[in-house]
Amino acid sequence: MIYNKCLKYSLLQNTDHSVGSIVNYITSDSEKLSEAFDFLGMIIVVPIKFLIGIVIAYSLIGFYFVPVVIVAGLISAINYKHGKTYTE
Repeated sequence: MIYNKCLKYSLLQNTDHSVGSIVNYITSDSEKLSEAFDFLGMIIVVPIKFLIGIVIAYSLIGFYFVPVVIVAGLISAINYKHGKTYTE
């Protein structure tokens, strides 16, 4: 991604972009890559933590954890739908 931008905007042939603007492109791309790798870690870890929480809840209170999980799922779905109306 960064290499393609450097090839695309040659400073010798094109005077529309300066060295500073190319450095700005590279900086913003590296920031986006860093955020993507952080998010990738969360995608892997969160389901594992959720399953561990379910196992611990089942071992502590038995089958009575099922209504708690159902209510938590309903609240999450309502929160998602409610939050989606504010972001549009």
